[in-house]
Amino acid sequence: MSHPSGARAVALGLVVAWLVTAASGCRLLSSLVGRPSDREAGPMQVAVYVPPEAMVSLPAQPPMDRVRVTLVKDAYVLSQQQPLSAAAGEQTYSFRFDRVYEGTWDVGAEVLDVEGDVPYGGYASVTIVAGGQAAVDVRAVARPATLRVSIDLAGYPEQGLVTGAGITLKRETSSTLQQARPGDALTWQFQRERLPGTYDARVALYRADGAVQLTSPWRHGLVLLPGKLTALHWSPAAGTLSVNAVVDGIPLPPNPVTCQPLPAERSLRVGWTPCGEPDVQGHRVYVRLPGDVPLRMVGDVPLPARSADIQVDGLPWDRDADVYVGVTAVDAIGQESLHAAGLCSFGAAQG
Repeated sequence: MSHPSGARAVALGLVVAWLVTAASGCRLLSSLVGRPSDREAGPMQVAVYVPPEAMVSLPAQPPMDRVRVTLVKDAYVLSQQQPLSAAAGEQTYSFRFDRVYEGTWDVGAEVLDVEGDVPYGGYASVTIVAGGQAAVDVRAVARPATLRVSIDLAGYPEQGLVTGAGITLKRETSSTLQQARPGDALTWQFQRERLPGTYDARVALYRADGAVQLTSPWRHGLVLLPGKLTALHWSPAAGTLSVNAVVDGIPLPPNPVTCQPLPAERSLRVGWTPCGEPDVQGHRVYVRLPGDVPLRMVGDVPLPARSADIQVDGLPWDRDADVYVGVTAVDAIGQESLHAAGLCSFGAAQG
């Protein structure tokens, strides 16, 4: 098993696909962080509908294990989970959150497999007002499968004629996905999201006039699993088209996160400890200023950096306040983790 590792998304799919168990070694933000409004609202009910196909595994697919609901509002995260029933047919799971603050919350409902990945998920948003309660229904659907194709021209004697490549996927019908060669690179890769299922696959190399230069042998029985990444590799010199395993889910968040105001520089020094996922390429830094200003990204930091000095307009240098700081991990295919949270405490003396 590989841990979930592994798109940049700023919509609802980003917000929730990613709570991590304690076994990951990185502590999860599992309670309200910061200074929530004192205008407490009431309970929130979430009904999750799990489709029958979630209980019928494709070949090589890990069995489904549990259902998880996550509520996210800026820096605040609430989560519950239940074991998945073994019963056939559509299933409904009910969740109740008793302590939900007023405002609009992103709601994510996910079905996790035994490896911690999320093959099925659904997302919604719901608003709760002070003194009220809210209810929302979410239907979990199969997440797309991701196919990554890498091609290595090293040792291929006619590599100079190759200007692009494509992969043909054949099930009931055929489709071909193509990508141009990036300059003189001997090795390159491209990827696409596809419907889960079992395909026959073949890679072709193209010349500048669009003619086929070379094709690989057919790879029969290629299984693309929902919510997973499958990697195909072709070396024309070797002649084989190999599957490099089903590998990728959402990366683990970094932990812990530290933040220090730097008055002289008018900036924040944000630090974090990576969680050790091998394909993480960098980290993103977010802030939320006092007064319920929306969360915003303020830094995109590549590896190997583990800290960054961030300049942000509107920091409360002249008053006592906390600024929420969140750091996420981003992997090689752009998938982004949950925020790991920290606070920067300001005082009038710092101004």
